Amino acid sequence: MMWQFHDVYSTTVDLGDGTTEIVRRGYDPLFQGGFLLVGLASIAVITAAVHPHSPIGTKLLGNPIFTYLGRRSYGLYLYHWPVFRFARGADPNPMSVVQFILLGLVILVITEASYRFIEMPIRTGDFSQWWFTMRHPRNDANRKQRQNAIAIAVVVSVLPLFGLVSVAIGTGQGQVAESLKKNEQSVQNLVSSTTVAPNPGDSTATTSLDGQIIPILAIGDSVMLGAANVLTERGITVDAMKSRPFRQALEIANYVKSINRLGDFVIIHLGTNNYVDEKTLDEIMVPLADVDRVVMLTTHVPKKPWQDPNNELIKAMPNRYGNVTVLDWYTIAEQHPEYLYSDKIHLNPEGQAVYADLIMQAIGK
Repeated sequence: MMWQFHDVYSTTVDLGDGTTEIVRRGYDPLFQGGFLLVGLASIAVITAAVHPHSPIGTKLLGNPIFTYLGRRSYGLYLYHWPVFRFARGADPNPMSVVQFILLGLVILVITEASYRFIEMPIRTGDFSQWWFTMRHPRNDANRKQRQNAIAIAVVVSVLPLFGLVSVAIGTGQGQVAESLKKNEQSVQNLVSSTTVAPNPGDSTATTSLDGQIIPILAIGDSVMLGAANVLTERGITVDAMKSRPFRQALEIANYVKSINRLGDFVIIHLGTNNYVDEKTLDEIMVPLADVDRVVMLTTHVPKKPWQDPNNELIKAMPNRYGNVTVLDWYTIAEQHPEYLYSDKIHLNPEGQAVYADLIMQAIGK
């Protein structure tokens, strides 16, 4: 089970000329009165909860667990973001339930420490007394209090640094998200639709190739998506999407084969998000048996347990299939970290150009 959230939805519109268009829209009702209704509903709930004779306030919200969390609610709010960002970095993959629970426990511990040693001492005036003692030690007891105050000051001073690291990591993630968003209009979803809605004025957006052979087909996940604009400029039809499992390449290859549109070259770059097994790779090669050259790229996903096993299987493919060529993207990314964003996975603008050039070289173009 995975946690994943989406801020847009897609609808397919019939253009009336035999083609369809995928239109991506936000949750419009939220901005057409939805937030107002949520605000009014929140006022009603708060009013009911604080009424002196309301069982919601006395029995439900007033139970020891909710009281405990309520007193520390601001700390939970304050620390959850830096903890998540620090632990996950710019990882684009959905968070697992186990990871969510473990990070939640870390947040709870930090919040409790902050509540006991920062928030409460300030609220009760003890912090002021510590500060005075630190400046004017008069005896051994005061000196001990001074040492305790210094220890607390050290802890407090670490928090801004923690926040700065969090902001830096969040900025890196924002760059990845922005890059992927810019490239979404240059991809095709070959299985579910014949076209993708182009961005007005975007000269790099691909158009439908109904009934035509696709000379160079590229199937990938978010890594390839980040270079979609550059790849389409080189004449490659790109079908890439975030968090795509490796097995979806089989679905795409079977479909394009069934409508007789497979061309001379197919590029596959998957494995960023999960494991692949030998059986799946063999099944993918069935519809690609007659393709002149299939280029498979190794993956570069540091700290993921599936990176090395996936790459070993991919590197073994040319030994079993004569039309398979391996482009060792893992080694290139290891040798040139300057091609990647801070997550060490996705391509920055320099890496996008190099990535596309290497793919063209691999197919002899």
